Amino acid sequence: PLPAPSVILEAIERRSSPTGRRDRRIGTVQPELGILADDLTGATDTGLQFAKCGRRTCVSLSWPANPSCDVLVVDADSRHRPQAEARERAGSATRALLGAGVQRIYKKVDSTGRGNFGGEIEAALDVYDAAGALICPAFPALGRTVRCGQIVVRGIPLDQTEFADDPVWPARTASLDRIIRRQTDLPIEQLSLDEVRRGPAFVRTFIGEIVRHERTLIIADAEDGRD
Repeated sequence: PLPAPSVILEAIERRSSPTGRRDRRIGTVQPELGILADDLTGATDTGLQFAKCGRRTCVSLSWPANPSCDVLVVDADSRHRPQAEARERAGSATRALLGAGVQRIYKKVDSTGRGNFGGEIEAALDVYDAAGALICPAFPALGRTVRCGQIVVRGIPLDQTEFADDPVWPARTASLDRIIRRQTDLPIEQLSLDEVRRGPAFVRTFIGEIVRHERTLIIADAEDGRD
């Protein structure tokens, strides 16, 4: 259940005052944003971006977790586990985020398609009872983009790069659709680069129309930070 880019930017830019919701009964701040990661590196890397912008950020390695912070990051430690166990851990970690009062969840995934993120996203959607997820594992600063629904690394399709020789998660395809379908049967739609560049209003309407009919995973293209 990824929030739209504008939601994340809003959380970053409103740095003049705490964004968390204060629980007057116990004097603590409930996190406004929850991040679900599948390994510790991803958890700390993602949390660091919010901490650098002045957000009070906590990384939890176990759950339930109930810290006083603006951003709560939970490491499900699921990337290298069997698919069924990874799905169960993602669901359990999502329940922990909801239990901590989180209303928005960002699912951190690997930008080269490694891990069980198709099944983990579905598990999070089940627990969160969300209508769909916007999926875009692009990291343009490292030359990793999504073009025509495919992961591209420095201009080369993923399965033609060194990631094809990864000993644990060898890239057999660059297609995000095929990567995700190995782990979930949820319907998948594409949001092209041209559609992304029509702007936030169009994207919101596009997504709303799709998820209004059934729970859907939406793959979005992105080639630079603005996308």
